[in-house]
Amino acid sequence: MNEATHSEIPAMKETPTIAVQTVGMTTKVVRGSLWTFGGQGVVLIASLIATPFTIRLLGPEAYGLLALVNVLLGYLAFADLGMGLASTQLGSEAHALGDNLREATITWTALFAGLISSTAVAVALLISSKFLVEQVLRLPAHLHDIATVGLRLLALAFVARSASGVLNTPQLVRLRMDLNTVINSGANTLQIILVPIVFFLQGGLTGVIAAIAAIAVVAALINFAVSIRLQPLLLTTRIDLSLIRPLVRLGSTVIAGYLSGLLVANSEKLILPRLTSVTTLAHYSVAFTLASLLLPVPIALGGSLIPAFSRLKVSTDEAPLRQLYATALRGSLFWVVPAAFVICVAARPFITVWAGSEYGRESTLPSYILVVGMVFSVMAYVPSSYLLALRKAHLIAACSLVELVPYVLCAVVLIRRFGAAGAAVAWSIRVIIDAVLLFGLAKRMSRLTFSPLPKNRLSYASAVIAVLAGFTAISLNKLSGVTTVIVAVMSLIMYGGLLWMRVLTREERAWLSQALRSPLNFIFGSSH
Repeated sequence: MNEATHSEIPAMKETPTIAVQTVGMTTKVVRGSLWTFGGQGVVLIASLIATPFTIRLLGPEAYGLLALVNVLLGYLAFADLGMGLASTQLGSEAHALGDNLREATITWTALFAGLISSTAVAVALLISSKFLVEQVLRLPAHLHDIATVGLRLLALAFVARSASGVLNTPQLVRLRMDLNTVINSGANTLQIILVPIVFFLQGGLTGVIAAIAAIAVVAALINFAVSIRLQPLLLTTRIDLSLIRPLVRLGSTVIAGYLSGLLVANSEKLILPRLTSVTTLAHYSVAFTLASLLLPVPIALGGSLIPAFSRLKVSTDEAPLRQLYATALRGSLFWVVPAAFVICVAARPFITVWAGSEYGRESTLPSYILVVGMVFSVMAYVPSSYLLALRKAHLIAACSLVELVPYVLCAVVLIRRFGAAGAAVAWSIRVIIDAVLLFGLAKRMSRLTFSPLPKNRLSYASAVIAVLAGFTAISLNKLSGVTTVIVAVMSLIMYGGLLWMRVLTREERAWLSQALRSPLNFIFGSSH
């Protein structure tokens, strides 16, 4: 399983060889994930509060345009050539060996390469934005000017975001997710809150993007200041041109995986307005937003797993890596089922209150379908993070490319027939297939044969049936709000009870008991 992790990287002088520290890695990953999840929770709350105002201020057509612009911006996240993740992975390996000089040099060199590429991409977008709006997206004529200006202004924030993605390397390799979360989640929260405020104050899209760009610059500066405290060697600029090739090679595979995945994942959003309408895209976007409430936890977990896996794979002892992989899979499986249940139960009333009766009527069914796919997407984050740590991003990209043509054809057929619900079905089918492929690749690339299903499968199946029965009872009967809550709570209690008594191991119950007895000490404990 282990590779020669430094074979491509020019060696620094006096490189120390230190045993990799693996004690308490699972606890560090969980603590870091909780910090990241907490930060995402703050961002989510801000989004839940701000989005209804944004929807009502813009209307369905303009809100659909905003969703479309955000999708297009996602395609340009490759602007840094993957230097953020490349710096984190190689920096984690250097940190695991105690080589701070190598880590600092990797960070500065990745920053240099990332800034050059992100600036070039930003300039290209500035020049081509009008063509994209008019010829590629073919938006209605009355939306051309505002969409063009929006793309041009958002391009300016790329450079600052690219810098932040590299400058936080010392935080990530040390699993100091507390610091990283406070900085980046704080910036994201401020950005979300400012959107409806600027629109309300007649600032328009120009004012919104100007504020976003300013926040990105400030976040980059704060990341740099905090990282210097953790890694004082960053005070002296060290750029090693011989490191650019291995960094770009690693980053390019990550970007290939990201772009192919993004192309596949958002294809239905590009197809919807062409085959139906921008309004249908708005309905689908609201459903997707609700189903995506399942993603903050695996995203938070992945942010800690990648540097943790990168550090552990340097060691010749595979036991800690196996334990972390197994624990991450089991934990993901155990929480995602009840979370999906809660989202489905709350979908219709929540969407109706949050976005309006039109969305409650049109977005509920797509949200149910998308939640099924999201469950598999959550589970796939663990093998995906493991493959990234092994520098196998090209395999993830290959999966996405293989899926692209069949997925687009399937999406076109289903969208023509069923609209937003058809798009949800196509997306969920693709995600399920993708998860199966990623688990197979992770198993093939190593001797990790751990199954996400617990040994006591019958007991866990009974726990899952408890929540499925609860959802069936709620969805097939017109229950009052109070009765719905009672049924939902009873289903969750049955799931949790069966999980605790029949599924969790003795060690898992002891670990959870200790964490729950002193949650603040667990969360705010030492992260060094």
